[in-house]
Amino acid sequence: MSRLPRLFLLFPLLVMLSGCSWIFVKTVDNSPPPARRHCTNTLLLPVLDGIGTLTSTSAAVNRMLGRQGGDILWNGLSAVALGLSSYYGFTETRRCQTLKVTGRDPGSTGAWQPSDGLVSPIAGCGSDRDCKGSRVCRSGRCVDR
Repeated sequence: MSRLPRLFLLFPLLVMLSGCSWIFVKTVDNSPPPARRHCTNTLLLPVLDGIGTLTSTSAAVNRMLGRQGGDILWNGLSAVALGLSSYYGFTETRRCQTLKVTGRDPGSTGAWQPSDGLVSPIAGCGSDRDCKGSRVCRSGRCVDR
């Protein structure tokens, strides 16, 4: 077999070993809130990785039992890689779905902060001094006396 067809056969093998989720799932990033909702929330890619995991595991187990099947080492490695990719895909798509439904990122420790280090002002008031004139602070809002 010449070198060029081997390269064409190697590329699909590498893509299969890496998993669809690692390559194509767009994760929730640290962008401002409207832009960060452009993430992958469909389960198609993690499901495809899961099917690949089951197929590779089945081929490796069949070979271990002496039946017709694939190579134990390559199918075992492929099953591990695709299983990890499937787990990653399910985790990131669930995170994206939660963000789109609730508006909160379950993977973060708090609210979104601007990446340039600026702190957003606190909405409402903390004491009567935060209110103008004769207004007073009640439950975080400035109200008339």
